[in-house]
Amino acid sequence: MSATNGYPFLSKRALVDRIRADREYALDAFRILLARTAQRTADTQGACGFMASHGATARELAATLAERPFNDAEHAKLAALLCRYAKQLATHFRTIELQARPELLQIASVFSAIPGISTGSSEAEDDDGERDVAVATEAPTIVEAPTPRRRGRPKGSRNRPKAEPKGRGRRK
Repeated sequence: MSATNGYPFLSKRALVDRIRADREYALDAFRILLARTAQRTADTQGACGFMASHGATARELAATLAERPFNDAEHAKLAALLCRYAKQLATHFRTIELQARPELLQIASVFSAIPGISTGSSEAEDDDGERDVAVATEAPTIVEAPTPRRRGRPKGSRNRPKAEPKGRGRRK
């Protein structure tokens, strides 16, 4: 699972390869996405689960799976569908791994896998000698930058030579 650069989680590429090779893993990933889709429709919470454009295909595959196991063509269709959700599945599995092994929080913050982790001096040591990593809850500060100057002609001007004054009224 870990890459040569020390990333301890399942990468998107490794996830896609495993979905294509392992049928049981693909079915587990499919069930996870179905559950996340049901959660999203119930809670109207964030973007998770299948997109609306893939919803009909996912429901069709779920109905087929309820009746019988997939054949090779249906599994290929499932794998192609699941490969589009590699980022969402990788995030899901990374979250599960972080909950199971909290010592990975420090490594995850190095790879920006967890954007809300504060790795500075906000770590507190318990009586047991364990360190607790604080999660940042404040919104990031937004820096107001001056708007860039508009280049080119001013809005509403026309292409006129400089010597010709603006005419008012009718032309003669």
